[in-house]
Amino acid sequence: MKKKIIFIVLLVLLVLSLIFPVYSHIYVKDFDGKETAIEIENETYTFSFKPKGDNLETFMFRLATYGEKYTKGKIHYKLVDSDNNIIFDVSKDLSDVKDSIYIEESFERQKNSSKKTYSFIICFDEYIKGQRMGVWGNDKGSPNNFLADNTGYGLELYTKQNVPNPTISWFILIIIVIYTIYLILEKDFKDEKDKKKTSR
Repeated sequence: MKKKIIFIVLLVLLVLSLIFPVYSHIYVKDFDGKETAIEIENETYTFSFKPKGDNLETFMFRLATYGEKYTKGKIHYKLVDSDNNIIFDVSKDLSDVKDSIYIEESFERQKNSSKKTYSFIICFDEYIKGQRMGVWGNDKGSPNNFLADNTGYGLELYTKQNVPNPTISWFILIIIVIYTIYLILEKDFKDEKDKKKTSR
């Protein structure tokens, strides 16, 4: 009787873990331009994307300095949702920008982010002629841009999201399988033992 109760309890725990899963806080790639880095000139560039899930709260992207280290100039970027709400708005000195290193911006959790389209907008706050700056993007490449044929990178946007973690469900399922095998082997052993007793 106890064994049946244990088995039922394990099954109930498995069902509960599937209905009410534990959530993990992980980075998810929500957009990938898959094309090239583009050179930013004295104009505004907009990249739009729609998250795969809700709870968007972190945004990561890369800027290219073409191997240069600048001491002057400013870059301006912001994230806006489809309701024109500004999620973040940043003006950054180019002296703080490292070549092709991810820049991360965290903000208040966007609960219904999967239902919205977000726009990443970037331009110069202080444009100094001759300085070269690029953003990993996907819609402005041209034959005049020496990076236009580089398909190894794209505008990679990562969001930090709560996603169901099936680890506990798998763990309980493995326990159930092991326990079931144990019960079967125990029954076989008992049957074999009974046979030996009967044969005597």
